[in-house]
Amino acid sequence: MNKDPFKEYIKESEPAKRDKGYAWHTAIGLQAVDGLKTSEYLLHTAVRNIEGEISFGITTSRRRNGS
Repeated sequence: MNKDPFKEYIKESEPAKRDKGYAWHTAIGLQAVDGLKTSEYLLHTAVRNIEGEISFGITTSRRRNGS
C-alpha cells in the first residue's frame, strides 16, 4: 500500500468521517504490524463505510460471508 487512502479522512472536518477514517487506518496498521497485506477489497469496503455507503453491520457481514 503505497498511498494511505485514509489520510484525507483523518484530516476531515466532519467528525463521523474523521473517526471512521482513523479507526480503519488503525485497524489496517495493526494488520501490517502482523505482516498481513491489505486487500484492495478491504480498502474499497473501508472507504465505502467511511463515505456512508454501507454500515458497519453490512461491512462485517460481507467479510464473514465472503461476498
